[in-house]
Amino acid sequence: MLQKIFRAVLIVFFAIPVTAQTTWQSELVKVDENGVITYYKDADGFVIPDFSHAGYKGGEAIPDYRPESSRIVTVTPIANADNTASIQQAINKIAALIPDSEGFRGVVQLAAGRYYVDGTINLNASGVVLRGAGRGPDVTTDKLTAADLQTMTLIYRRGTSGGLATNVVVMGATSAGSATWGSNTSNETGKVNITTAAVLPGDFSFDVQSAAGYSVGDAVCIKYPSTEAFLAAIWYGGNSNWVNNGDAGSKWTTGNLNICYHRYITKIEGNKVTVDAPVFYCLDRQYSQAYMHRITTGSVNTNTGIENLRISMDRTPASITTTPDQNCIKMNALENCWAKGLHLSDFIHAGIKTEAVTRSTIEDCRSVDCSGYYTGANQYNFENYNRSQLILFRDCLSRNGRHHWLSNGGSTVSGIVVLNHSSTYASAASEGHRLFSQGILIDGWKETGWTFNNNANRLGFFLRDNMGTNHGWGAIFSVFWNCDIQNGALYLDKVPTGQNYSIGSIANTVRKYRNSDAKYTTGYNEGQNKPGLFPKSLYEAQLDARRVDIPFAITEHPKEVQTCVNTTVSLSVKAIAPDRDGITYRWKKDGTVITGAVQNVLSYNRVSLANAGVYTVEVSYQGTTLESEPAVVTVMGLLPDPQFSVFPESIHAGGSYQITVADPVNGPYPYVTGYEWEYTGTGITFGQPADHSTEISVANNATKGFLRIRVTHPCGIKVLEKSISIENVTGYAGMDADHIKIFPNPVSDEVHIQNISSVKHIEIVNSLGQKLFSRSLAKDLGELIIRVADYPPGIYFVRLKTDRDTEKTFKLVKNAVQ
Repeated sequence: MLQKIFRAVLIVFFAIPVTAQTTWQSELVKVDENGVITYYKDADGFVIPDFSHAGYKGGEAIPDYRPESSRIVTVTPIANADNTASIQQAINKIAALIPDSEGFRGVVQLAAGRYYVDGTINLNASGVVLRGAGRGPDVTTDKLTAADLQTMTLIYRRGTSGGLATNVVVMGATSAGSATWGSNTSNETGKVNITTAAVLPGDFSFDVQSAAGYSVGDAVCIKYPSTEAFLAAIWYGGNSNWVNNGDAGSKWTTGNLNICYHRYITKIEGNKVTVDAPVFYCLDRQYSQAYMHRITTGSVNTNTGIENLRISMDRTPASITTTPDQNCIKMNALENCWAKGLHLSDFIHAGIKTEAVTRSTIEDCRSVDCSGYYTGANQYNFENYNRSQLILFRDCLSRNGRHHWLSNGGSTVSGIVVLNHSSTYASAASEGHRLFSQGILIDGWKETGWTFNNNANRLGFFLRDNMGTNHGWGAIFSVFWNCDIQNGALYLDKVPTGQNYSIGSIANTVRKYRNSDAKYTTGYNEGQNKPGLFPKSLYEAQLDARRVDIPFAITEHPKEVQTCVNTTVSLSVKAIAPDRDGITYRWKKDGTVITGAVQNVLSYNRVSLANAGVYTVEVSYQGTTLESEPAVVTVMGLLPDPQFSVFPESIHAGGSYQITVADPVNGPYPYVTGYEWEYTGTGITFGQPADHSTEISVANNATKGFLRIRVTHPCGIKVLEKSISIENVTGYAGMDADHIKIFPNPVSDEVHIQNISSVKHIEIVNSLGQKLFSRSLAKDLGELIIRVADYPPGIYFVRLKTDRDTEKTFKLVKNAVQ
């Protein structure tokens, strides 16, 4: 029988950096010696727009929302059962709370483990954050270990192998139609025409017939209807079947290409209106009459977030021929929301799909390893669908999909920024996909890997021609900035009435897509395969330029680290200043400067015990130096083979003993997180609590077995065991055997042992098995007196060995000295 017990113990001043590498600036975007960003017109009179209003609240960092405990509901996984209802109940409970002053209700905290779900989780209230314990390692779901699941949260959708259309998590309303802006003409309250002859891409202001009745802060929709004149100006979508052969079936038609922008009024001067973000197309009155109206109907959720977890699902066979809209996350009718620190896999359609979402951020998310049939409408790792605007994708990863990112919502998608995206093993281009998206910035894209498909290693703002649903022009007034696609192709078409741009791209070729037709021309291409573009990120430069009077400050201090030897450790610090490139760093360990450690990140590839210590970093800017908060780095050695430091020499039926696992010299092993004790025999029970030391009680009928201890350490697990034989104690009754007498019993001061002429050795041990007295006796000694006044009260054992090599053991009770 096993008995176990366990205890788990502006303008921002961008000075051009002076480096060994030669830097250069675009002819269209320049930074002068004072750091002022200046935009220059291209040959058609257009400038590159300001993309910096993309993201949560127009470019703010995602909040690290940590509410009080009354606003947190914790959920733990139900093993081998459907967890949909328990998660939904927790969301509903938080959703019922009154929002705080910042618009937050609370957090649903999913503890570590695997959550099977058979339905859809609806994150359908403003101010609710769904947060996991971590997303786990970047491995396929079937390779996750039990140890991985102890530190991560996995939401696993079951039963999708038949190709059912399903979303694992829906953020926002059940339908994106909850947000009515831009979708129809029945809710256009206060409609007023825009009188500016041409509102250019990048413009924030325009004149209207009358601004009466409008106020600063009003939500408005700016609309540019798709008239016959407008469509004619863009060649009815540019499809070559129409342009070359007059195939009317491939023409774009009026009514389904309306351009709309969701904006807020920030200033009114007479009839001049200024809004919070620019337009991304030329609203030219010669082709169509643009107008503005209030957004007064519909609803969107705000301050909704999902963080630090993994979403996966049953894989659909590759042979399936359906194309279900099966997504890990569908974001509907949202504003100022976010997804961060996620791992999304095994979807058929998209890892994250947005619709009617504005001013939101998707950050540090992995969307990888698609499922299902390789065909159109499948395997879009990140997708912006209808009315997706001003969304920032930052530091994300795509792998093993078709279109790793795409704008797929036509003319209502605009202002999307994809920043520092890593794409590997793509089998189709990431692109403006169809029907005239505007104002897309792909900034710092990195493409790696090779697949079987010739479309791999491709980016495109180009003519999709008559592919799919007459896709036509995929995007306009869109920019590739400092992108690296290895030896792949970047497709870049100049679009009638506008332009697309590639600046500083690393690519084998940058060209128009229909390169054999003279009517189609390549867009603006500058600095191809030319390193050193400054600024490195257009989005970040534009965002910084809006931050007036930025102080010099440390915004993120190094964090403490506890790790094992031979692992990788990185410490980092973040700071802001008017000119970020003017910030310098100097790291210290235990107060001593580390030679050569002058970056904002300090890394060790294989740490040793010598790397343990207290780290700080001096951050300096223009003569001012700030010291970071200290970060303690603890480096743990491997757990040595554990030993018993206290173990009785013999164990007797009816006795109680202390047993300790520790280093005999240094004591308990450091950093151990748990001890698990077990006995394979019967009759031994463990006392409470059981840590590195435990007390065992031995029954009179106890049987022999193995005592085992499982020691859990962050750097490994080890097991120690010892065989136990149970001895029966003799001589308790009357303490008289072979005329040997021990008295008094109980004893307080002195114990007398008589008639011991045949005894050649005597010892006294305590209940822990420790020897307190040991002596060899002269032959024919009749009596021995032993002083025990200093012994603590308790039970002791007197062991006698006779000249016939037999042993006798007597139990002795010690009282306190009076």
